[in-house]
Amino acid sequence: MDLSQVAIRHERTGTTLSVHLIGELDAANVETLSDRVLPLLDRADRTMVLDLSGVTFCGSAGLSLFIRLHNAACAQGGDLVICSPTDAVLRTIRLCRLDDVLTVVPALPAPT
Repeated sequence: MDLSQVAIRHERTGTTLSVHLIGELDAANVETLSDRVLPLLDRADRTMVLDLSGVTFCGSAGLSLFIRLHNAACAQGGDLVICSPTDAVLRTIRLCRLDDVLTVVPALPAPT
């Protein structure tokens, strides 16, 4: 699996771990991406913020990744916040009604 279509950057601020994704989330790279992002949940005390401001495409595999991250965060007593989705990604999230399940915010929340 090739991650050439997506880059990952993460930083910790207080109890929040921000993970910035840049590129495309599709079936070609999401499993490898999942293997790199899921372990980061252990570094988040309470909240993982998934910054999608740099994501240009999100297919069903990307949506599945969001659900897996949400479920894993909740199982650890934490939370996943999806922030700054591009219009195309937000449209896909809303079309699938995942905004009823996931916390989606327009911008990065203030650090805690």
